[in-house]
Amino acid sequence: MQREPAFERSKAKLNLVPTCDGKPLAQLKGADTNAKTLWNLKREFVDVYHVVNRHYAKLREHRARRPTERDQPSERLLLQKIETALIAKENLENRSAARGISVTPVYRDGFTIDLRFQHPGAAKYLVAGSSASRFVTLSLPPEFELTGRGRSRVSS
Repeated sequence: MQREPAFERSKAKLNLVPTCDGKPLAQLKGADTNAKTLWNLKREFVDVYHVVNRHYAKLREHRARRPTERDQPSERLLLQKIETALIAKENLENRSAARGISVTPVYRDGFTIDLRFQHPGAAKYLVAGSSASRFVTLSLPPEFELTGRGRSRVSS
């Protein structure tokens, strides 16, 4: 019996639509005009991140196939769709930053599961930032000589 990849087993449980501040978007709709404007902006963010999640799920499914079943043009197309969605997300972030609104996504297994909004009048979240780094060793030709502080010179 052939076993499914872990991603395939968990796909049914995975909701590709992120929540807002820990709640489904529908629960946040307010009655006053200010709340409606903020709700509409949150909806736009949820929509954009949903598109990214959807295309990322398709990319993971594509990459889970055997190499003989995969074709590079399909993977390239999926990557282009993800890139287009990320550009739309960045444009939305730039537009909302001018109004003092910022969004911090919460990720699980590469998917955005929640969006934490910061805006004037919002409760402040303690957000744990993350970063990644990689140390790369490069071999330089013998004529390069390190002089300290990251500077180098070519010896003659």
